[in-house]
Amino acid sequence: MINYTVKFSPEKNLKEAISPYNQYCDGFKSPGGNGKSYISSLILSIGKTPKTFSHKGSIILDSILAYDNAEISSAYIGQINMTIVSSFSGPNGLIWGYDLAKTSNLKKKHHLIPSFLKHKGRKVYIYDVQPLLEASLQLFGSNKKKHFPFLPGAHVPCAGRHLVINGPAHIYSAIGIGIPKNRSKSASLLMEDVGKLNTLGVEKSKKEILKNIAESILIIGKNQEIVFKELFVGLKNKKIGKNEIGCGLVVMPYFTLARKAVVDNNPKKMMKISLRQWKKLSKSFFI
Repeated sequence: MINYTVKFSPEKNLKEAISPYNQYCDGFKSPGGNGKSYISSLILSIGKTPKTFSHKGSIILDSILAYDNAEISSAYIGQINMTIVSSFSGPNGLIWGYDLAKTSNLKKKHHLIPSFLKHKGRKVYIYDVQPLLEASLQLFGSNKKKHFPFLPGAHVPCAGRHLVINGPAHIYSAIGIGIPKNRSKSASLLMEDVGKLNTLGVEKSKKEILKNIAESILIIGKNQEIVFKELFVGLKNKKIGKNEIGCGLVVMPYFTLARKAVVDNNPKKMMKISLRQWKKLSKSFFI
């Protein structure tokens, strides 16, 4: 008999979110995948390029190059066909670095904003998203040292946002994710923001952006009756010169995990080991 009860089950989700490829991750519901469960990871990046092919009629080619540089300047997500979707990871989803291959410093306090916000009479704690960004880097690798990247040409649904800016400017990309108290009934929520910083007060501007990200997650929680237990937020910024074009990028791909990235082919073990242990046990299979 088929069980239609919805329950957040990390081990079951991982069993149903394995890529058909040994060393490549693949997009969720791609050919060869079973389309049941998925993994998400967080990526925050800024790319830039010299104005080379721009002219009075178009900056499109340089904009593409800036976007391409953003895709490969942190965790490697190059050579994929990115389809933009919405920003929820539900009961069938896992978060890399949080649910499996957990980062050891996950509850790192962010130095720019308060450690918690009040929501419905309770404290919702806020942490630095950097450990989750690092987890993505360790999974996919970098442009020069790839680990378990996406299959080149893979079609990958992604929650995300990007902004191309013609310099001079001070560009930023910011991210926040809210983890609900009951993950069998509610989805984790990603919030993305990209834009220009106020150059006359950079630190003050960064604090305001991060606080806005956190508060916007809680407002959605209020609107949709979701109780979030904790938030992770972060921001990157970079100066873009007069003769440069920059691109701020926020991405959360929905994907299936490379087979060799599952240590000993044991989903239960993946829920117990740390990111550092995972890397030590998996590095012999890196691309």
